[in-house]
Amino acid sequence: MAISHAILAALLDSACSGYDLSMQFAGTVGFFWHATQQQIYRALSKLEE
Repeated sequence: MAISHAILAALLDSACSGYDLSMQFAGTVGFFWHATQQQIYRALSKLEE
């Protein structure tokens, strides 16, 4: 699964910032998939395009 898919799945529930997404990742899938804030923001900008 690509990080963009995980972000889109997280955004289905509600709109949130990149920081909020990183906190969600840390609390839910962080024990097996660590996504840095840089990765999240990079993916968000690509999704926005």
